[in-house]
Amino acid sequence: MRALLAAACLLAAGPAAGQTIARETFSVLGWNNACSVAVQHFGYAALGKTIQDEPVLTRIGAITIPPGENASRTVWAMNQGAKKALQDLVAAGYERPGITEDIRIPRAKTLHPIEEIILSTAAFGLRAEFPWPGGDWRWEQVRYSPLGDCGLFIFSRREDNRTFYRYFLLRFYTPSVRSQRAQAHLTYSRLLFEASELEAALAETATAAHMQPELASARYRHAALLCLSGQLNEAVSELSEAVRLDAELVEKARTDPDFEEVYGFPGFRGLIRKKP
Repeated sequence: MRALLAAACLLAAGPAAGQTIARETFSVLGWNNACSVAVQHFGYAALGKTIQDEPVLTRIGAITIPPGENASRTVWAMNQGAKKALQDLVAAGYERPGITEDIRIPRAKTLHPIEEIILSTAAFGLRAEFPWPGGDWRWEQVRYSPLGDCGLFIFSRREDNRTFYRYFLLRFYTPSVRSQRAQAHLTYSRLLFEASELEAALAETATAAHMQPELASARYRHAALLCLSGQLNEAVSELSEAVRLDAELVEKARTDPDFEEVYGFPGFRGLIRKKP
C-alpha cells in the first residue's frame, strides 16, 4: 500500500523533461459512481524559463480504488491534448461533484482539543497508514466520494505565494464520518466565535453546512453567522433551509438576537409566522 502511494505521489509531483516546477495548480474534475475520482494537476516553470501560462507538467486522469481493495491506482491520460482528456473523462462518467471538507488548521505544537480532532484521521476508520507528507505540508481538504466510502485527501505547501500539491485516495470504513466531522467543524466555529474571530467562525459553519446539508443545527448556525457578517439575504435563505429541516427552529429564530438585522425582512417575517 505504502509503495503504491509513494509511486503515485512521485508521479504526480515530478518535473517534466528536466524542467524545474516552480508552482502547481490542482483541481478535482469529478467522481464516477464508484471510488474513483478524476483530477487535473499542472506544473509550471519559473518565469522566464518558458511561456508563463503553458504547463511543463500535465497530469489529467483518474485515481481509483477497486472494489474490495484499499490501494489506489492512478491512470494518467497519455499522448492526447488536455481538452480531449477532459472530454474522455466526462464521457466515462466522471461528473459527480462529491462533497468538500475544508481544513484550515495549520499543524502547530499546541492545539485545542477540537483542533486535534479535526486534524486527526481517527474517525475515518482507515485500514491503511495515513500518508501525511510531513514537513511543512498542510492538510487542506478531503473530497468525499458521492458514495461516502472513500475520499481524496489533499495537501498543499506554499513557498513565496507559490503552491504545490500532494493527494491520496483512501478508503474509509466509518459510514458516519462525514456527520461526525461536520459536528466537529460546527463546534470549532463556536470556539472561534467566542474568540471574536467572526470570519473564521463563518467559514467553519459553511464547511459544516456543506458537509452535512441535512443537519439543521449547522444550517441554523451558518445562517446566524451570515447575518452577523452582513450577508443578510444569504442569511434568510439559509435560515429557511434550517427551518425546513427542523420546524422547531422557528420559535428559536423568532427571538434570536443574531437575526436582529433581518427582523424586518419579508422573508424572515414569513418564516417566523410558520407554526412548528
